[in-house]
Amino acid sequence: MRIPGSTEDVTLWEDTFACTHGCNEYIEKVTLPEAPWGVREQAADRRGVRYERIRLFPGIVHGQEELLPGFGER
Repeated sequence: MRIPGSTEDVTLWEDTFACTHGCNEYIEKVTLPEAPWGVREQAADRRGVRYERIRLFPGIVHGQEELLPGFGER
């Protein structure tokens, strides 16, 4: 299973590996520059104040989305 592995680096993923014969599950962090989970971009709120946010790509679920830069801004 692969999930976003950071709230800042859109190329960092966490891969979860589970053995089929008696060993434990473990997590490995991998950096995949060619396969980001989102994009860091500039945006503006209703007042025109600029801020940076991370926008998730469609189909990506981030377990800590509320910690992403710009979360909740409109």
